[in-house]
Amino acid sequence: MNRNLEELLSGLAYRSGLEDIQNFADIFAAAKRTGGNLIAIIRNTMQCIGQKEETRLEIETCLSAKKMEQNIMSLVPVLILVYIQMVSPGFMDSMYHNAAGIIIMSICLAVYGAAWYWGRKIVNIEV
Repeated sequence: MNRNLEELLSGLAYRSGLEDIQNFADIFAAAKRTGGNLIAIIRNTMQCIGQKEETRLEIETCLSAKKMEQNIMSLVPVLILVYIQMVSPGFMDSMYHNAAGIIIMSICLAVYGAAWYWGRKIVNIEV
């Protein structure tokens, strides 16, 4: 197709949108023009990308337990309310059938929603 390797790598980097591939394509093009050691450059780039991926997987593994814990902790208040409503159907009537109870429970719902959102932001770390 009469296209050189630099153009192909640049096209791949543009289509993928990955920073590592873009950096590799730039370094590869510069090394080929200046006569650098392409084998050493490819080996070094491969090691850097491998270390970055290994670090990302390690962080993801450490965070997976915390994400599961956050999911469980988010469900506990809802499950407690459902349990109380099933076991004692009239027990929560005082909280939902008067103005003070509605205001208090609305505030509690807002705090619960904020805590859920904040917890999601804490465990959602991009590498």
